[in-house]
Amino acid sequence: AKIGFRDFKNVFLTGGSSGIGREIALQLAPSTEKLWICGRNSHQLLETQKLVQQINPKVKVGCLTGDLSVESDRERILCEVKEEDLDLVILNAGAGDFGLFSDSAWHNES
Repeated sequence: AKIGFRDFKNVFLTGGSSGIGREIALQLAPSTEKLWICGRNSHQLLETQKLVQQINPKVKVGCLTGDLSVESDRERILCEVKEEDLDLVILNAGAGDFGLFSDSAWHNES
């Protein structure tokens, strides 16, 4: 049986405060029961929440503000959702660095 994008009822989405992430949240809104959205900007997350609930007033939306490039934020956000019975995790947040990889903080992590 083919599983559709809208067959998931409990979803965790990173980068959900704007752009592609916001659009994914809006596409999930009609059929999702619980949607966790994560992003760095709390005001934009609340705007996404409002838009999702305009589409489907029954969906429960959890807003998690944090920067996934910061370890303490990642740990806090993970603690928020680890007990959830998630059907789908969408990792849409991006992080980057400029310059040579050998000079980057990513290269120096153990």
